Amino acid sequence: MELIRILTGLDYELVKGDLYQEISGISYDSRKVIPRSLFICIKGFKTDGHLYI
Repeated sequence: MELIRILTGLDYELVKGDLYQEISGISYDSRKVIPRSLFICIKGFKTDGHLYI
């Protein structure tokens, strides 16, 4: 699915990337990000995912 379709209707800040990039996976763990995946920042109990951008 293209990133633009995932983001439609959401408030977001695009830091880097092509809105028409094909996305094959989503991860909230920066250690598990692979090519063509989307990293979602989440503020957790132990750390804040925004620190890993």
